[in-house]
Amino acid sequence: SQKGFSMESETEVDATREQAQVETVTEAVDVDGLQKKLGKGTRVCVVAAADSPFALLTAVARKLDDELPAGVQVVTRGSLVPHAFEHCSKLKTFTLLCTDEDGDATDKANTFSIGASSSTLDDVIGQISDVLVAVGADPGVSRSTDVAANRGICVVPVWRSDAPVSQMFATEAQWQ
Repeated sequence: SQKGFSMESETEVDATREQAQVETVTEAVDVDGLQKKLGKGTRVCVVAAADSPFALLTAVARKLDDELPAGVQVVTRGSLVPHAFEHCSKLKTFTLLCTDEDGDATDKANTFSIGASSSTLDDVIGQISDVLVAVGADPGVSRSTDVAANRGICVVPVWRSDAPVSQMFATEAQWQ
C-alpha cells in the first residue's frame, strides 16, 4: 500500500494533505475550502494530456471503477476525462475547471471552478491528490505530477507506446 492510499488510515491521508506546500499555487486559491467541499475520503486525481485518446481514458475509468473500493473520490479536470468517467464509472467524481477553459461539465459530476489559469488548476490538483493517475504527458500533466510527487504522493503514469513521451517523465534506467 502506498503512503497516503490506505482506506484504513484516513488520519494519515488528512495529515499528508495538511502538510502540503500551498505556495506552489500561482494565484490565491482556497485549497482548504475546496477540500472541505470535496469531503473526506481518499482522493484519486486523474489528469490527461490534451491528445489522450478517449478510448484510453475510458479504459482507465473502467479499470479504476473495477479496482477501487467504494468511498474513493475521483477528481478530474477539463472535459474529456470527466466524460470518460461519466460513461464508464460509478465512482463519485468531481470535475475541476478553470475560468479560461471551455470544458463541458457532466451531469453526473460535481463541478468546481478553480482559479483563472490552467497552471493554477494543475497546482491545485497536485495539492489535493492522495494518488495521481497521469495519462500521457503535456505541460499541465507534468505540473500536476511534479506538485504531487514533491508532496510524496503516489503518481501512477499511464503510457501509450510513444517512447519520446515516456522520456519526458523517466529515463529507461529509472523504469528498471
